[in-house]
Amino acid sequence: MNILSTDQTDWIGEDGCLRVWFQDPDDVVDVYLDREVSDSGHVSGIVIARPLRHPDFLDRV
Repeated sequence: MNILSTDQTDWIGEDGCLRVWFQDPDDVVDVYLDREVSDSGHVSGIVIARPLRHPDFLDRV
């Protein structure tokens, strides 16, 4: 979770989703992880549900 997060990231636990913002407020990415990832620290899969335009995020993935 830390690798995918920025200074402006929200954890939406009921959906197992990280909402990650970058410099431009319209440049936001939803990253769906396991709902239990905040407890276990382990992720079995990642789904990114928006276009990956920001070069910093592409490097992280």
